[in-house]
Amino acid sequence: MKILFLIVSLLSLLYSDEIERIELIVKDISELRGKYEKCNDELKERATECEECKEMVEKYKKLYNNEKHKHRLLEAKVDSKADKQKSNKYLLQRISKLEKSLKNREKLLKSKENIIKNLMKKSAVTTKITSVTPLLKQNCEQTDGFPKLIMKKEYQIESLDESSIIKFKAAPFRLKTESIIYDNVNGSKIDQWERGTSFTSNKKTRSWIQITGYFVDKKWRSAKKEMWVKQAQVLKR
Repeated sequence: MKILFLIVSLLSLLYSDEIERIELIVKDISELRGKYEKCNDELKERATECEECKEMVEKYKKLYNNEKHKHRLLEAKVDSKADKQKSNKYLLQRISKLEKSLKNREKLLKSKENIIKNLMKKSAVTTKITSVTPLLKQNCEQTDGFPKLIMKKEYQIESLDESSIIKFKAAPFRLKTESIIYDNVNGSKIDQWERGTSFTSNKKTRSWIQITGYFVDKKWRSAKKEMWVKQAQVLKR
């Protein structure tokens, strides 16, 4: 019995350090398990926070896309307003040009009215002269007749009536001198062409010819507006 007790005592002395080491290991394992569980809980919390962050990111993405779409719409409106302003500017310029053209036409109309008044005065004078007595007529006939009054060419106005326009087969012409181009018979000056410029026509009057087309770099172009030139400055090709 004493021997058994001694053996147990010796064993207890020999293995006491091992037992303490095992207890320390168990204690460390317990602490590590606790830390692991704590980390796992924190990881779950972080994962939840990440999900919330993802939702926030998606929300802000949608807001950003909406704002971007609104920005594009605003840009389109701004561009539309800019186009309208350009169009309005062009219309204002066009109105200004038309007003100037109207003023020029009014001046031309007044000048023609003055010419007509002068012609009427001269016509009245010729009427008085032709109403002389028969005796004076006889005397005039005996002395080679009364001198006829001829209206100066500058007072002879050629009206642009359908009856005074002569239509003919289209033909090419060219200018024999540097010439002024008019917008009508006895109209306003709209351009000046060089000598030798070629054009085509199929309408004329007694002393005017209409330009229906012209040549640019040997290519024929149709006249976009009414243009007239005096026949005295034209040669047929």
